[in-house]
Amino acid sequence: MKQPTQPFWQPRGPGFTLVELLVVIAVILVLAALLLPALQRARARGQTAACINNLRQLGLAAASYSCDAGRFPTILEWLYDRPQQAEGDLTTGKLFPYVKSKTTYLCPTQARKVTNPDWSPGQLVIYPDHSYALNCMMCHAHDVTVCVAPARTVFFVEEANLPNDRWGSLAEPFPIRFWTNAPVSAPAFPHGRRGNLLMVDSHVLRRTQKEMQDAFADRYFWYPTGDDDRSGGL
Repeated sequence: MKQPTQPFWQPRGPGFTLVELLVVIAVILVLAALLLPALQRARARGQTAACINNLRQLGLAAASYSCDAGRFPTILEWLYDRPQQAEGDLTTGKLFPYVKSKTTYLCPTQARKVTNPDWSPGQLVIYPDHSYALNCMMCHAHDVTVCVAPARTVFFVEEANLPNDRWGSLAEPFPIRFWTNAPVSAPAFPHGRRGNLLMVDSHVLRRTQKEMQDAFADRYFWYPTGDDDRSGGL
């Protein structure tokens, strides 16, 4: 006797109910909520490590330059070459031949596009090419032998939203102004409310804003020779 033909499609058992589907979605959301802070912390740690590495690379470049030139790079030439038309071109700076990478000049936390930065008196859009500034007072200590306390003196300072001109290449012990009522030269604290500093002896410090303010009590923090006389620089 001929067997009845089996249908090509046979209904299966019941699938997920709406309640079960909602439970699965809720579990996934809970897991994502638990993992997200850990991922954010890992990302922040990676950014901090990259920023510290950038500073160390700049420090090594400055040390190599000083071996070749017989002195530290100046605040007016380390980032861009002296001619005004060179501003904004990192490849012209005295340290670029030793660094050979534009990304080294930028902290990973720095926004690549900044609209109306705090120091701008009007409408302005900039595309920062660096996040670090050279301690202005280092120009008064032409080489490391003149520095009284290299481990206590700042070399490079992490800042934010710096303009692509000569003003953005230097850091002052007191806030300077690019335009009226626009304090600019000030450390940034983008790494868990901490900022990175490269000291003259090439080690990196992480400091909060309060710790930075307290550090001013040490005369050698900004002044490599301990003397705040600005004569004889560069």
